[in-house]
Amino acid sequence: MFCPECGAKNDGRVRFCSSCGAELIDNQDFPDAPRKASQRAKKGAKNVSFLSLSLIVGFFIISIVGTMALSPENLVKEYSEALSENDWEKAYSFLQVDESEFINEKAYAKAMEEKLGGHEIVNFEITGSQSQSPGALIETFRVKYAELGGAAEKTATVSLVKNRRKRYLFFDDYSVSAADMTVSGFKVSALEGSKVLLDNVELSLYDDGLFHAPDLFKGAHEVKVSHPEAEEMAKTIDMQKAQTLKVLSMGLSEGTKASLAEMTRNIYSKLCEAAAQGIEFQSLGLPFASEKTQMDEMKQTFEDFANRFTRGEGEGFLEINVVGSRDGSAQLELDESGTYLCELEIEYDYSEAVKDRQTGMLVTRKSSKPSSYYIRVLYKYEGGKWVLFNLNRL
Repeated sequence: MFCPECGAKNDGRVRFCSSCGAELIDNQDFPDAPRKASQRAKKGAKNVSFLSLSLIVGFFIISIVGTMALSPENLVKEYSEALSENDWEKAYSFLQVDESEFINEKAYAKAMEEKLGGHEIVNFEITGSQSQSPGALIETFRVKYAELGGAAEKTATVSLVKNRRKRYLFFDDYSVSAADMTVSGFKVSALEGSKVLLDNVELSLYDDGLFHAPDLFKGAHEVKVSHPEAEEMAKTIDMQKAQTLKVLSMGLSEGTKASLAEMTRNIYSKLCEAAAQGIEFQSLGLPFASEKTQMDEMKQTFEDFANRFTRGEGEGFLEINVVGSRDGSAQLELDESGTYLCELEIEYDYSEAVKDRQTGMLVTRKSSKPSSYYIRVLYKYEGGKWVLFNLNRL
C-alpha cells in the first residue's frame, strides 16, 4: 500500500503511514501513487533551486550597492558635506587618529573653526583622485569648493587611508588621514624648575631637558611657562610645523627680589659675626653652590674680608652691626644661567681698634653715625633653591 500524501510504501495491515503519519486508505488499486510522490519531490527540488538563485542575485545586488555606498569617493563626499554643514562631530568620526588630550573632537572643532575663520563652505565638487601607493593603501582626492561670499574658487586635498579590517566582513573600509592636519615635534626649552602648560595641559620634562608635546592639530595654541621665582610667561603660537620654543629668560617676581635682598642682608650679618669671632669658612653653614671652583673663590673672598677684623691683635674692626639696607639690584630677569646678582647698600654701625697717636696704645673707637657700603652677592638657582655662587664684594 502506498501513502497518498508522501508516496511511501507501507504494510497493508497498518492504518497510518510510517513515514509521514497520514491516514492510509486502500490504494492498491491506484498505481499512480508512486508517480505523485515523484512529482512532489521534483517540485521541492525546483523550489530549492529558485531559493539558491534568489540568494545569489540578492548577494550580487548587495555587493554592488555596498561597494558604491562604501566607496572612497563617497566617503570624501560625506566628509565634505559634514564640513560644509559645520558638523564637526560627524567630520571627526571619519578621521584616523590616536586620541589624546590634544587630539579629540573638541580640539578638532576648534582647529577647523579657526581655519575656516567663520566662512561657510559651499558648492564643493570632487574633481579627481590619485592612488599614492601600488596597493592603493592611500588615495588622495582633490575637492574644489567656494566660501560663501567669496569670489575665488579654492582647492583642497583629502587623503584616505585603507583600514586593516573589512567593513561588514566584505568591503574595504577607509578613514580620512589626519596627517596634514596635525603637527608633531613641538618642544619647549625653559629654565630649570619651570612648569610648562600647553592649552592648560602640563607637559612632561624629558631626559634631553626639554618639555615635549604629543601630536597637535595645526593652529593657535597657548603656551604658559611658570617658575617659582619668576613672573608667568604666556604666549600664543601658530603651530604649523615642528619647532622648539626657547624661554631663556623670565622676569623675576617682586617677591623673589625682596626675598633675595633680605637673604643677602642676613648673610652679610652672619659673615661679619663669623669674621669677628674667628670662625672658619667651612663652619659658616651657609647655602653654598656645589662647584669647587666657586667654593674656593668664596673662601678666599671671606678670608680677605675676615683679615680686616683684629680679633684682639692689632688694628681692625671689632664688630660690624647691620642697621639698614636698600636693594639696588639692576637685574630684572632670570636667564638660562639661573643666576641673580644682588646689589645691596648696607647701613652699619661698627667698632674698631686703632692706635692712639700719642700713646701708641690700641683704643676702641665706635662709629658716631651709620656708614654705608655696597656689597654684591651672586646667587644661583640650583635644586629648587637659591645658593651662594660668588661673594663678589664684601
